Amino acid sequence: MKKLVLLLFALTSMNVFAQLTNGSIAPNWTLTDLNGNVHTLYDYLDQGKSVVIDISATWCGPCWNYHGTHALKTIYDSYGPAGTNDMMVFFVEGDAATTLADLQGTTSASQGDWVTGTPYPIFNPTGTECSTFNDNYGIAYFPTVYLICPDRIITEVGSVAATTIRAAATGCPALSTTTNDAKILSITKPTGQYCTTSVLPQIKIQNYGSAPLTSVTATMTLNGVAQTPYNWTGNVAQYQGATISMPVMSSLADGNYNYSIALSNPNGATDDNAANNSLTKSFGINSNGANVSIDVLSDTYPGEISWVLSQNTTELATSSLYTAASAHTIESVCLTPGQCYTIVVNDAYGDGFPGGNITIKLGSTVITTILGNSLTDTKSVDFCVNGVGMEDNALNQINVYPNPTNGILTISNVNNAKIKVMNALGQIVITENGASVDMSNLQNGTYFVQIIENENVITKKVILNK
Repeated sequence: MKKLVLLLFALTSMNVFAQLTNGSIAPNWTLTDLNGNVHTLYDYLDQGKSVVIDISATWCGPCWNYHGTHALKTIYDSYGPAGTNDMMVFFVEGDAATTLADLQGTTSASQGDWVTGTPYPIFNPTGTECSTFNDNYGIAYFPTVYLICPDRIITEVGSVAATTIRAAATGCPALSTTTNDAKILSITKPTGQYCTTSVLPQIKIQNYGSAPLTSVTATMTLNGVAQTPYNWTGNVAQYQGATISMPVMSSLADGNYNYSIALSNPNGATDDNAANNSLTKSFGINSNGANVSIDVLSDTYPGEISWVLSQNTTELATSSLYTAASAHTIESVCLTPGQCYTIVVNDAYGDGFPGGNITIKLGSTVITTILGNSLTDTKSVDFCVNGVGMEDNALNQINVYPNPTNGILTISNVNNAKIKVMNALGQIVITENGASVDMSNLQNGTYFVQIIENENVITKKVILNK
């Protein structure tokens, strides 16, 4: 059943929600092909070759369709060992249960003969070897097609034409000729909004020089003001990476911050390539915000689950990579009380995650719960954050009555407010403008009425009892 659902999903939803982040460092592997030849990824990268990996399954229709375009055969013939010899192509069978007969197309479980006419190496890892490869490369669907540059940086190119892959490969940097060269790959923190006045900066770096990277200085410039430099020490081989946690920034005032982090003094020397030393990001501090928890209970395929949280068209937070099967993983996001948000939940295999769920909570109060079996590939849910810091000062003058109500609800001390009615799950069920709202078509129960006027927001709990 899992195979069938994945197949149907792949027919309509190619190349979304890959979980090995573009721009990250590709893990090394050593695999043996069908002819008994042993191949190691980094051996090819160290020769200056770009490597294309097609992770597919013999039963996967879209995989077979892409295989039939001969895009990767064209890459191999033109730019592989018999061509310009600056690229390499591999096929990895991603289903550990696949047999040689499946690859040869002699079983009903296979889409056809994958071996005949394929000039590049085919791997059929099984058991732990297959699971390890899929975990390391975040394989959540087939086909997944990656391009890996000689500097180990990976990009999911997808099931595209040979010309597109070649164009991407020509954009790969040549092998480094520097000795002392620290590259900043990404800034992981801070980003988004924080409810506290203290944040922990965290970056990922890569050693781009031939000498082992044993020290580097990281300096943050915050809203144009340089902060105290941080001196990191470690031991990182060429093209490998490390995560640096810088000192906590504390006593930050509410507001938005722009910042950059720059690297310098690799191994106590001048950096041989200053062009890859810095990145810029932004974050916000809202000490009056509310820390809302997003609790994901996974099924036995945690790597398939992801979510994106946004407000209007602004993306606020995204999920991490889930690795624990049938377990709770809790992440916290800082949201503004009295405002509404949208969470889009995705399952990369397109069959949901039965037995699991996502629960969004403010303290011990459940805002909404999304059942894993209520979606296939994706589901969007609106919810609102209620109950903290919303009813003070002039906002106390706004009231709703009668409460309980038999249907018609009046809002006092407003003129033409925007009114949203949410059910107990945080879903918006009515949107109106004015000073009253008709709830008579709703079922009896508890609702939250959000009133927005002149940028002020207040939320009231209302009981409907017709």
